Formats: sequence, structure tokens, C-alpha cells
Amino acid sequence: MIQSHWIANNIDGKGYLIFDTVYEHRHFMTAVGVGVIVDNDARLTDTGQATLFALCDHAQAINPGFTVRLQGVTSSLNAGKRLRKALKAANEKDVVFFVCRTDALYDAVFAALSVKFPEGSVQ
Repeated sequence: MIQSHWIANNIDGKGYLIFDTVYEHRHFMTAVGVGVIVDNDARLTDTGQATLFALCDHAQAINPGFTVRLQGVTSSLNAGKRLRKALKAANEKDVVFFVCRTDALYDAVFAALSVKFPEGSVQ
């Protein structure tokens, strides 16, 4: 089972959707963005790029020396499977960023992350 909790953050007055995700009793920092992966490089929307930067800033503060794992998602049919496979292959020091080709894929990955927000938080 996958369970994700929003990590409250504020960068230049903006909050980004970055998560503490638990899978198989291990914790990972995760996030999702829209874009494509070309030659192991993420080409993201402006919001996706800002989210990746926020994720890396948070990871650097907690765990210097982390590795970013980019995981492309190209089909909503395999979104959950891709997510589980990526987390299974990752180390707890890694951050996992899911790169989705469309907004619909973003929504599918977001749902598969089973995100929980603190009660009373603004979403």
C-alpha cells in the first residue's frame, strides 16, 4: 500500500505539492510534474520545473547527497504499476519525481500516491 503526506513548504510565497511517501515501510520524497524525459533530462512545464526545484531544495536540507530518480509515465493504465516499480527500485535517500506526459496522467499518478493533507490545510 502506498500512502503519501503533503510536506508543507513555502518558496517565495508559493507552496508546492511535494510528499513524504511510504511504500513497503520505507519513506521517499516524491512529487509529480507534467513534461517528458529526453536523454535522461526532464523537460517540464514551468510549474513542474518549480515543483522539482522545491523537492530538491527540501531533500537537500534533510538529506544532502540524495539522488533524483526521474520516472516517466506515459499511460494511465500503468500509472500505479509504474509508481510501485519506481519506489521499489529506489533507495530511501532518493527523491522520485514522476514525469507525466499529460494532465490526465498527472491526475492518475496523484491518485495512485494516495495523498493525505493535514486537516484544515489549504489545498
